Amino acid sequence: MLARRLEELGFRGKAREVMSFIRRFREVLIDVESAYVESRYGLFPTTSESVDEAVKVAGELFKLLDRVERDVLG
Repeated sequence: MLARRLEELGFRGKAREVMSFIRRFREVLIDVESAYVESRYGLFPTTSESVDEAVKVAGELFKLLDRVERDVLG
């Protein structure tokens, strides 16, 4: 949704950056979403390596969102 809206507003480079992030970290993002949904109904089995990777990707996501905010909203 963010990439689509950025594209609509004429921020094509930022839209590509968001889509690139999603493609690069697709598997981890899917795992995080699954963990969120499944943990609401019980325990979600995972490994410490998966958690470490998810935390790393979350940090990268925050950096990306900060850049987008700074460049789009000034």
